[in-house]
Amino acid sequence: MNATITKKRTKTEKRPTIETVTGPYALRLEGNFMEPTAKDGDYVVLERACFVNNGSVALVSLNGEIMLRRVFYQGNRKILKADNLAYKTLRPKPGTCRIIAGLRGFYRKRRNGTMKQLPDPGQEENARRWDQLCKKGEVNCTF
Repeated sequence: MNATITKKRTKTEKRPTIETVTGPYALRLEGNFMEPTAKDGDYVVLERACFVNNGSVALVSLNGEIMLRRVFYQGNRKILKADNLAYKTLRPKPGTCRIIAGLRGFYRKRRNGTMKQLPDPGQEENARRWDQLCKKGEVNCTF
């Protein structure tokens, strides 16, 4: 995923990196990996995090490559999935994938310039399913 930080800078201000930004920030999506939830050109608002709930969208670093994916947990491993089924599921080795930020929302720019928040149906459904599995004792809920 190629991403640009949307904050405007002065000539003397250094360009912030994903590693140095504090507080919520917005990135513009490039690519169709999150369709149908979000499309090329939509925006995501993220906030720094080192953990996200099972099934949540996160900005992750995998072997130095930054990408936006849904994160699922299987034991001590993270499984990374794009919403677009054309992209393969990634199963990185433990210790090779790091969560940088968690999703606060998907946004689409309207023709009049205002932003509209998009629903994330996957987030709600995955959270419900995860809670059910934890209550039944089918998964280990401690990390």
